[in-house]
Amino acid sequence: MRNFSGSVLAGVMMIGLSLTPFYALASTQSYYGHTEELKKLIDFVHTEQFDEALAIAASLVSKYPESPVGYFYQAAIYDTIIRDYCDHRFEAPFEVSVNASIDLGEKFLKNGEKKGEHGDPWTHFYLGGALGFRGLYKFIKNDYFGAFYDGISAVNHLKTSAELDPELYDIYYGLGCFYYWTSAKSRLLWFLPFVSDKRQQGINQLILAVNKGTYTNVEAQYALLRVYNSEKMYDQTLSIGQELREKFPQDIFVLNEMSYAYRDMGQWENVVQVEQKIIDRCMLTELHCFERIAQSSLYRAQAFANLKNWQALDVEYTFIVSERRRRENADEQINDLADGYIKKIKKLISHHK
Repeated sequence: MRNFSGSVLAGVMMIGLSLTPFYALASTQSYYGHTEELKKLIDFVHTEQFDEALAIAASLVSKYPESPVGYFYQAAIYDTIIRDYCDHRFEAPFEVSVNASIDLGEKFLKNGEKKGEHGDPWTHFYLGGALGFRGLYKFIKNDYFGAFYDGISAVNHLKTSAELDPELYDIYYGLGCFYYWTSAKSRLLWFLPFVSDKRQQGINQLILAVNKGTYTNVEAQYALLRVYNSEKMYDQTLSIGQELREKFPQDIFVLNEMSYAYRDMGQWENVVQVEQKIIDRCMLTELHCFERIAQSSLYRAQAFANLKNWQALDVEYTFIVSERRRRENADEQINDLADGYIKKIKKLISHHK
């Protein structure tokens, strides 16, 4: 998932695209035949039409309340909103949805075991994806033990899915994310002596998903954006980024990763332009995304400082202070992180003067 690297919906969902059509969670075949509905949901997410995507997910919850499917997609959409726009109001519904998806998936597997059934690949696929989302959330909250436990559980379900159906090349999307990032972040997992460097294995698996995945080929491209930035392979980042921008011009996750590459390369004019596109997109949404706007404003300010464009730096500071005031007056909660970005901009100005 694109968010695991850092969203799949930041990406769409960790393994959501590879779960079409639905698996049968009961003795009926009623969970099949939703391919077109899911494609619409996924397209809505990529074009950041979240209300429309959530409406489809809600309809799945309503139709199949004992299935993890609808809850999984709800969690994936909420995760994207949180990661891309920093609207933390969605953290509570995310937790409800992801836990419901995990609980229902585990319940189905346990009921199957009582009947001597081993489950099917799609069940393990959904459960692995939901555990991956929750693991990422725990990681961000600094619960590293909980994150790794969910991550290991997620990968075990993904491996089981592959064992049940070796032809599911889409599985390498989730596995590739797991192996790369557990290796790349191994310093945070120092207490696990068996963590080894499997970054290249993870990259190869993601490339395999791009080339052969039926549903996760686009999501694997999203994942590779952040992987290539981590590896300082910026030409690859920008190449994939431009390709995805042509398909999904409103997706700010891609812009964010491209800006990262430009900043590390010292291409400050490009940083100014890309971060302005993120701000423009945020200004058009009703989401509470001032933290994201303030971050982009800081990156623009840093670019102006490197370009020695002090007038533009002053204008940037005036803009962000005014925008903060406007949003606070509109009852948007301004967090400490956003204010920290503003303080850094002010510090850049004071250093110049």
